Amino acid sequence: MLFRSLNRMEITLGILVLVMAIITAVKPLKEPKVMPVKEGFDMKPAPSVVWLGAAVIVATLALYAIFW
Repeated sequence: MLFRSLNRMEITLGILVLVMAIITAVKPLKEPKVMPVKEGFDMKPAPSVVWLGAAVIVATLALYAIFW
């Protein structure tokens, strides 16, 4: 049952990629889209996020070790 739905999703993805390729070939953009840039945006994560992420990874490894 799972594999049938995966096959359908694969077929749907292939059809969508084909449609997007046809649309791009028939009517391409005159000029590429320019993404906006936010100069003052800080991408550095908070220290609590780093520690919580590490805790999740350690908990996952512990659960694998216990229940494997």
